[in-house]
Amino acid sequence: MKRFYSLLLAVLAVTAQLPPFVVRAETVAKATVKIFADVKADEDYSDSIQYLRDHNIVSGYQAEAAGPSALETPFRPDYTLNRAELVKMMVKSSVDEKTIAECQSSDFPDVNKDDWFGPFVCVAKQKGIVKGYSNGTFKPAQAVNFAEASKIIAG
Repeated sequence: MKRFYSLLLAVLAVTAQLPPFVVRAETVAKATVKIFADVKADEDYSDSIQYLRDHNIVSGYQAEAAGPSALETPFRPDYTLNRAELVKMMVKSSVDEKTIAECQSSDFPDVNKDDWFGPFVCVAKQKGIVKGYSNGTFKPAQAVNFAEASKIIAG
């Protein structure tokens, strides 16, 4: 028994002095886990993306996915956000699914109710989050600049 305790103390002493490059198993596991095909769990922004995905606010770019799994779905963290994408995130984070599903028309000529973003733009217009451009269009595919994003976020 005395030999067991001596061995245990020796193991504890050695492991307590391991160099900093020895990484804990959880850290290694987190680094290899992916939230989306192009987002690893150890990225600086991964917790935020995970939160948005868990709350069904973002789902990645399904049309380009190799399969239905999030691991095969790209998120594109380095891409520029467009107006439709930002409006979708804002509406999904603050409006219930029933209200979104029931919205029929945004009255923008460049937004069809059957477009993937149609119901979100419809709700955003009804709630005064977006007004569109002076020519009456919404321009859903246009990149969002800081001023537009600020206005949409502020509602």
